[in-house]
Amino acid sequence: MNVMTIFFYDLLTDEFTDLAPRGRGPGDIMFTKEMQFHDNRAYIAMQGFRISVFDCQSEKCEYDHTIETEFNTYSLAPENVDQNIIHQLNSDGDIKRSYSPVYKQKHPMIREAMNSGGKVRAFPEFDSVVLVHNFFPYIYLYNSEANSVEKYRVQDFYIGYYDEFENPNGSVRGRARHNDNTNTFHSTKIDDEWMLLQMREGRNLYWVDRTLHGDQWYSYYVFNVDSRELYKIGESEKKDVGENRAIRATEHGLVINEQGNLSWVSL
Repeated sequence: MNVMTIFFYDLLTDEFTDLAPRGRGPGDIMFTKEMQFHDNRAYIAMQGFRISVFDCQSEKCEYDHTIETEFNTYSLAPENVDQNIIHQLNSDGDIKRSYSPVYKQKHPMIREAMNSGGKVRAFPEFDSVVLVHNFFPYIYLYNSEANSVEKYRVQDFYIGYYDEFENPNGSVRGRARHNDNTNTFHSTKIDDEWMLLQMREGRNLYWVDRTLHGDQWYSYYVFNVDSRELYKIGESEKKDVGENRAIRATEHGLVINEQGNLSWVSL
């Protein structure tokens, strides 16, 4: 997704096929944020005020149609003055309900960083919707009627800082500070009641010749929606930020990218 393309990979033949090119036309991919599957369809959230839908009933997915939205879409869970983070849509793109108000902050750069990048996951068996933000140390639970049910704090979550400056002309600017921080990097629905949380940890960060260095690793938690309990299950090996390693959690295992070399760890 980061290189603005989608491809289909066949585990049996070890072959892949491009499904969607980079572009702005119907079925093209541009500024994508997340892909979710529901009812043999792939839904791709994009910042261009739309959701692209691919039909996956055949062996390979094919572009079907585009859902136009009134907002940039960052995360998907299949199923105004005050702006909300979660919008529940039907298959035609009509909004059924909206909830979870955005974090209010006057500086747009800080407001964008605090509100965007979160993940929403639906657990209809337990009448629950789970929301996590990248930079918030909480797990938010809602029911299907958009009512807030509970909020859980993730232990050992390091909250990063932001600087805000007011210029002489009255304008305001801000920036993220590279200090010790935790980022809720990804959340994966494992089954009907378990969710896997992947936290990216950064410590002792510093810049050398415009390159960020310091310790980076991933922490893993599982959250049970039924019992509403959170468990830490392990951590990856610490690496320097400059070593360009990425670990992505999926419902079937972990994909590890170390400087272009891919490894697969099955769950």
